[in-house]
Amino acid sequence: MADNNGLNQAYRYPLFEALVRRRTRRFGLGFELDGGPLKYKSASQPVALTAAETALLCYAGAGTSGLIVGDGPYDKGNNSTVRWSARTFPNPCNYGKTGLIFTDDAGVYLYKPREATKPIEIENIGELEERLTTFDRDIVKLKDGRIDLPPGSPALFAVNQAVANRPGQTVFMPVINPTFEWINLALLCIQYGRWQIVDDDTRQPAGIESWVPKLNLKLKVPISSLDVNVMINTSLEAAFIGENILHMAEAMGLGGYPLSGYAPVIIMGGTPITKGLGFHYVADKKGRANPVGIDGVLQSYSPPYFKDMGAAVDAVVAERFGPGKIYSPDACPSPLRDQATFAQGVDRQQEDIVQCVKDLCRYIYDKYGRFPATFDTMTMPIWVCAHHIDLDFYDRYYQPEMVNETHWNHMALWHPA
Repeated sequence: MADNNGLNQAYRYPLFEALVRRRTRRFGLGFELDGGPLKYKSASQPVALTAAETALLCYAGAGTSGLIVGDGPYDKGNNSTVRWSARTFPNPCNYGKTGLIFTDDAGVYLYKPREATKPIEIENIGELEERLTTFDRDIVKLKDGRIDLPPGSPALFAVNQAVANRPGQTVFMPVINPTFEWINLALLCIQYGRWQIVDDDTRQPAGIESWVPKLNLKLKVPISSLDVNVMINTSLEAAFIGENILHMAEAMGLGGYPLSGYAPVIIMGGTPITKGLGFHYVADKKGRANPVGIDGVLQSYSPPYFKDMGAAVDAVVAERFGPGKIYSPDACPSPLRDQATFAQGVDRQQEDIVQCVKDLCRYIYDKYGRFPATFDTMTMPIWVCAHHIDLDFYDRYYQPEMVNETHWNHMALWHPA
């Protein structure tokens, strides 16, 4: 791969060019629009992305970039930061629980990049090449063959059916796991903000009555407000991942576009229509199907993966303050010159706060039969589709500037005869 001119081009492609030239280009080799003013049937067969192309898009979207800086007041709540290892996309408190699933003609996979080993993980094209050639170390195959979806509504909106999950196309599906960050945020806001989380229906403390005077919890905040905060902030991760993938696709000369025109409950496997991604669904107190994870692959911080919500809270605390974790004196690698002195100065998680959050989370799970209370335990906000575009289609209908030099040169650079 050292002589791969396509990789050299992508590695050196200017960020500003990617920003101003990124466009949605939906029509790939082998696609067909069977009606309307852009009616067209591709004369070419689909060409799947190579392992190197897929690996580069995965790395751009959600790869390990090195170590975070983590600069903040560790006596006022920055101890909510979870890990030193950084990803190419930002995520709240660097909690690192979002998964990137992708599907192509060969199968369905989870991208699970290795942890960081140094401050800047990829410092030259040789290190990038090594990451691409060892891509199999960073993926877990979930099933053979493309994700099984019915071709029409309601799985996919009508406007997307001709250009989504097609042969030759790779579909990237970020999966948000907000339960960890919900617990983490509750620990932060109760310890440093003295939040009194209240039941939306009764406006009374949500299972934490005894803690209100003990902890001086004065600021009343409904459960739903915390839910909204976590839902928005964690869902944004999917958008960051998608934008990274699309900018890399532009640099590589691939077509790509973001997509939200699908029914997550069908895609994730919550109906008899299809197994989809095979998520484990549990009915809540109102009988609504709620996705809690993919057993052994992506699991929420809630039952059935923990015996109760108290155990889930313990697991969140242990991931920050356990042996070898970010606040251990021997945490390695570390971005700091003196990790041991740093670790000694970090506020610990107060035990009474932990017990308060356990009571809060148990209350929510017991009342609603789900966690969080008002939105799904696992969510899939947006996809990104990537493929080789049909240049003849764009040449027929569009002005020349709508296709870039990277697209015209892609096959020669990435797929030389």
